[in-house]
Amino acid sequence: MVIATRLISKADEAKKQKVFVALGEDFFEKPAKSRNKLNSIILFTLTALTFYIIGYLVQQRTSESLPTTFQWKTPKYTIQTTEEFLDWRDKGIVGPVKDQGKCNASHAFAISSSIESMYAKATNGSLLSFSEQQLIDCDDHGFKGCEEQPAINAVSYFIFHGIETEADYPYAGKENGKCTFDSTKSKIQLKDAEFVVSNETQGKELVTNYGPAFFTMRAPPSLYDYKIGIYNPSIEECTSTHEIRSMVIVGYGIEGVQKYWIVKGSFGTSWGEQGYMKLARDVNACAMADFITVPTEFK
Repeated sequence: MVIATRLISKADEAKKQKVFVALGEDFFEKPAKSRNKLNSIILFTLTALTFYIIGYLVQQRTSESLPTTFQWKTPKYTIQTTEEFLDWRDKGIVGPVKDQGKCNASHAFAISSSIESMYAKATNGSLLSFSEQQLIDCDDHGFKGCEEQPAINAVSYFIFHGIETEADYPYAGKENGKCTFDSTKSKIQLKDAEFVVSNETQGKELVTNYGPAFFTMRAPPSLYDYKIGIYNPSIEECTSTHEIRSMVIVGYGIEGVQKYWIVKGSFGTSWGEQGYMKLARDVNACAMADFITVPTEFK
């Protein structure tokens, strides 16, 4: 996992270290079988804690004043995929485009869509529709309701809790005011995810190797008016808004010299190209590359 160490303070690192010490202080005195079990508990707890801390820091970062520029940063890692075309829709692991309606919860749709693809890839194309409403009603980490959040904030919830299907926990288009999650109906539970920070080259590697990844970006008015072509908003457009939206990268391509992401929205099929858009790649459009995340394991 590529950890966003530049965003984690020394205090946060100290907290993580305390958790590790508390769980692992007797590690070497236990027999091998117990150590393996304890090791799994430690890794699971640290994974969940990492995403909780990252979610908290991203929340703080989102509420801060907007940067004056969104410049592409030189990749720290040099591993690259030579192919320039990939569309996971052709592999049969991308579910239908949904419509969030008036409930501003694209983060719930983005992470559930990515989990759907992860599950389909792991089960040879068995596509299930997972519940967005569960996250809207039940996220106990302070990010629930019809209020846009960076999608990475939701990872820790799905690591600690199972996920019901859309059929068992249907979408209401509003916060129900009561969480009705039933663990006996849980289909899967997220175990781990990979993410990269401000690096679209590595983001491409994630999408290639694992599947559809979700992200959050600034959302200028022109985003909602998008119809066709490669969307490449100006810095002025991006810095003029505090609105954010989360979407899913389902592939990538190139037209001439312009590289793009194939992005799935949650605004219905009347938006963009049947619910999809081509978003300019390798320019960090509206800070979309701040956190590119893909679920990788479930249990």
